[in-house]
This record gives sequence, structure tokens and C-alpha cells, in this order.
Amino acid sequence: MMPYTSINAVILVSLFKPVLMIAVLLLWGRWATYLDKEAEYYYMPRTALNLAQAGAALAAFTAWLLIPIFWLGLPVALGILIAAGVVFAVLRNAKVPAEARWDMSLGFLREMLQARRQAVAAKDARMRFVSKGVYSEIPLADQPEYAAHMAMETVLVPAFERGAQRVVVQLAGQQAVIQHEVDAVNYKHDPPAPQEALAMIKYLQANAGMDNQDLRRKQIGQCRIEAKDIAGHDLLITTSGSTRNVQMTIDFDLEKQLKFDLDQLGLLPAQIEPLQGVLHSEERVVLVACPPRSGRTTALYTLLRQHDPYMLDIHTIEKRVELQLNGVSQHELEDRPMGKTLHSLFLRDPKVVMVSHIADKETPGVIAKAAADQRRVYVGIPGADTMTALRAWAKSLGDLKQAGDSLAAIISPRLVRKLCPACKQAYQPDAAALKKLNLPADRIRELYKASGSITVEDKSQPCEMCHGLGYRGLAGVYEVMIFDDAAREFLAQDALVPLRNHLRKNKMLLHQEVALAKVVEGLTSISEVMRVLSGPGGAKS
Repeated sequence: MMPYTSINAVILVSLFKPVLMIAVLLLWGRWATYLDKEAEYYYMPRTALNLAQAGAALAAFTAWLLIPIFWLGLPVALGILIAAGVVFAVLRNAKVPAEARWDMSLGFLREMLQARRQAVAAKDARMRFVSKGVYSEIPLADQPEYAAHMAMETVLVPAFERGAQRVVVQLAGQQAVIQHEVDAVNYKHDPPAPQEALAMIKYLQANAGMDNQDLRRKQIGQCRIEAKDIAGHDLLITTSGSTRNVQMTIDFDLEKQLKFDLDQLGLLPAQIEPLQGVLHSEERVVLVACPPRSGRTTALYTLLRQHDPYMLDIHTIEKRVELQLNGVSQHELEDRPMGKTLHSLFLRDPKVVMVSHIADKETPGVIAKAAADQRRVYVGIPGADTMTALRAWAKSLGDLKQAGDSLAAIISPRLVRKLCPACKQAYQPDAAALKKLNLPADRIRELYKASGSITVEDKSQPCEMCHGLGYRGLAGVYEVMIFDDAAREFLAQDALVPLRNHLRKNKMLLHQEVALAKVVEGLTSISEVMRVLSGPGGAKS
């Protein structure tokens, strides 16, 4: 047996040598774990192979200790461990398909190490990009794209967690601005350095198949993100810029934002019934009017989907196709004049047409004329409410009779945030305030308001469901103006007050009435209704 003093001389002569032995032992442990997983995956005899690897390790480290010269024992020990690995590789190659075999060349070892580094990077990252079904490799720590990837994670992951619909990254001169749009409200994100923002834009462009060397031209790309502990998300990326400014808009899950059934829009039962009568017809114009980001596109697509595309010839003219509709011929306007484009389309005799916006003075006349010829046309226009939209439509045509004859209905959507069901707070409303809002004080015992916090063990903390915002999700608030022959006659005579009285007699509900019904239901709050309807573009009727 080797003298105790000799062992001391080998191992304890310096601190470096035992540290090196421990490092080799740890590396072998990682390697043995990897081999064990390979054996399990390919149904090899795991117990026997693990015992063989352990025996080889015992022999290697025993030889290392017993050989008097430390640096001579090291290659002997490594040789034993490598030989055991080669034996495993031979046995594995006899078991696995040809394309999965190891060739043990230097190139193969480099590929294995690269794959290992990639696996470590994937473990550290919280999200991965997917383009056309192919996962993009996560940048390694020593690659220039790594910083951009991690910075993009700090922007997108919180947006996903908060339920955001859109993220905007804007670079103006030497200043960068990032905003999360959550339920139609913008929240500022911590601004990055300008160069970091630019790197993020170029990185996301590359992952969406866009030209990241061209920042001026407007580009649109798509990709998907798979994030740990968060559902996957489809991204639509739009970038545009100038010599000084660059902007990237990232829309999340547009299909989920835009594809709704009629009964999911937020219409009250008293509104759906008369509207269904309009939708069962294929004639005249239906205007959809609201301020930007208030539900116009969602409403247009939903109304259009009430018609069977396999029974009717249905077309759209859109600034940008945001939702693909089966059986519908969808056209992007690009740089062509809309009036002439619509005139050419109507020569093909479509039965139903959706026009996302009015782009020139010629368009309303072309639409009104086509609608008079037994066609249904859905048209998106700006407007705070139905009466504002009616005035704008009549003015654009310059003929009150034609305006009335062309109309079947005007729909004005608005969006209010829904109270977070986990943290909303009930309160007893003031009777005077209820009276001012035309709500029956004797029938309403409690309403709800936003909180954003919950109490756990007598301590207040931010609500995890809404991340302290107090709201989660959106609800539609609609005005629906149905035109009948009497309404058309009033408009032709420019009798707007009698027209309003006629509509109210037919039980037309205004934005405020519909919104307050949702307040009483406990779906939203009075302060949210006031924010939406009293702000810019708020209903004045």
C-alpha cells in the first residue's frame, strides 16, 4: 500500500491539484448523467451501463491517486474515462438509427459542445421565437444578439403577463420610448438606451423575416413567441421610419382581438334583436363609427361574418388585412385611389362589401350608389357616436335624401375596461350621484370600483390577476341606430330633432345608458365609463 505520506505528497502539495481533481469529478458526473438519459431514451440497459461508468470512474481516480507522479496519473485517468465513453458510444450506435449515431470526430464534439451551449442559453432565456414553424436559436452570451434578446424579453414578457394587446417601441433622435397598451390604455415602460432600442428593433425584424438593414421603408412581418409559464403569442410587427425616427408596433394575437361572434361584442339583448333584422338583409349601408382603437375593426369583421361567404360573393377593401376570413376576397388598398378601386370592384357585382375606411371624397358617393342597387356595404368612419356619424355621412354625400335612402343602420362601438373579478371592491353608492346618472337609487344597493390590491393575512398586496391595474379585459358599449322609412323621411327634411325623438321612441339606447347598465351589472365602474365617454371623442348625445 502506498504510504500515507506519499498520498499527502501527491494531493496536498498544492491547493490547485485537489481542486483540479474535484473539477474532473464534477465534469464526469455531468457526462455520466447525460449518458444515463441517452440510455433511458433509447431503452438501453441503464443499470449495467451506469455500473460500468461508475466502475470506470473508480478505476480512473484510483489510478490517479496511486500513481506517484500527479501529472502522469491525470492522462491515465482521463484515458480510462474516455475509453468508457467510447465503449458507451459503440453500444449506443448499435442501438440507435443511423442519423442519430455519434461519429466521435472533432467536428462532432464541437457540434455537441455548441448544442450544449445552446441548451444552456435556452434554459436561461424566458422566450423563443418561432417563424414559419421553425424555432430560432437563442443567441449565446458571447454573441452580439444576446443583449438584444434579453432586452426584448424585459419588454415583451411583462406585456404578456399584463394581458397587453400592443407594444410600441419608438426611437426619436437620442430618445427611446416604449409603451404597453393594456386594454386600450397606454402605460410607459422603462426607456432603454437609444442603441439598445435600435438593436431590439433590428433583432425582432430579423426574427420576423424582415430586412433589418432597412429602417425607413414600411415593413410588416409575423412570428410567434413561446414563453415559459406563459401561453404562446402570435406577433404582427410593423416598422417604419425616417432619417431621425424609427417606430416598431407589435400587435399580439390579432385573431383573438378581432374574431368575435355577434353575442360576444357586448351588445345588450334589446340591441341585438333589431340589429339581426338588419343583418339578415343584403342591401344598403351600415356605418361603424368610433374614435381610433375603440373597436371599429372588430365590429366590422364581426358584422361581415354574419353573411355566408359560400352563398354570397363577399369582398373587403382594407388599409391592411388584419384578420383572414375564409371564403372572403380581401384586398389591401395600397396606393390606389379608393373611389376608383371601389368602382371597379362593384362592376364585378359583389353582394356584400366591407370598406375599412373612407380615403377620398369620391368614396361615399360610389358606396351610396352601389348600396342602392341591392348591395350591403359595411363602412368604417371616425365619429364619437351615431348622430355625429350620421351628420358626417350626410355632409360627405351632400344630399340628405340620398344619405337616408342609403342607410340601413349606424353602429358606434366604444370600449370600457372590465373590473378585475379578483380584486374589485363593492361600495354603497351615494343616492344623489345615482339620481344624477338617472339610476334608480331605491333598487341599487351596491356598485363596484377598481382596487388593484388584495388582502392576504391582513396585508395589502398587488393583485396578481390584474398586476395592480384594477382592470382586466375589455367590454363593448354600443349605440345602434336602426333606419326605417320614417327615419329616412325625417333626415330628408333635415328634421334631426324629430328624428332623434323617433329613434328614442323605438327604444334606441345611447352609449351612456348601455355603459351604466354594465356598471349596475358589476362589469365596470362609473369612473371608467366617465373616462371613456367624457374624454376625447366621448359621446355628447
